[in-house]
Amino acid sequence: MNKLKEEYLQLRTDYLPLLNDITFGTELVSHKIQDLKRGKVADIYGLSAEHLLFSHPILAKILCKLFRLIWSTEHIPDGFKYIYLKPSGICSINQGQCSYITTLSHS
Repeated sequence: MNKLKEEYLQLRTDYLPLLNDITFGTELVSHKIQDLKRGKVADIYGLSAEHLLFSHPILAKILCKLFRLIWSTEHIPDGFKYIYLKPSGICSINQGQCSYITTLSHS
């Protein structure tokens, strides 16, 4: 069984870099939070970009630890997999018919 595992790990090294080779930290997460666009639709939990932008600076450190944990375990939590469509109320007229535009949101 160990031989099979070693073989698998050797083949897998070409797929993704190891966590030690990834250089993202709190500073990168903080910069990405600052790059978020304001005024976008909130997610299904009611969180918007403004919540992250105006949060306590320690949030970037917490998110960094979370992302590293996700990377090392190769498991995406179920709560990160939701998307939903929300009507925006904007009417798009096409060939004399009004159809409402929907917004796709990821959570």
